[in-house]
Amino acid sequence: MRAFKFILALPVMFLMVGFAKMAQYSSVDLLGADLGFGIASAIGLLPVLSLYYWAALKLPKFNTMGAH
Repeated sequence: MRAFKFILALPVMFLMVGFAKMAQYSSVDLLGADLGFGIASAIGLLPVLSLYYWAALKLPKFNTMGAH
């Protein structure tokens, strides 16, 4: 059953990665010249990762590794 839930969650995970990369590259495009690639990349990625972490804590029913 866990494998089936994981397979169903794969499209959502791909969308999450795509959204995080979009935010990261947008931040690098906007701030990269002033702050450098590494810092601009972190600035774009940290809010998205914190949103995903918050959602995993608040919505454990939809978390494949969380409580059922």
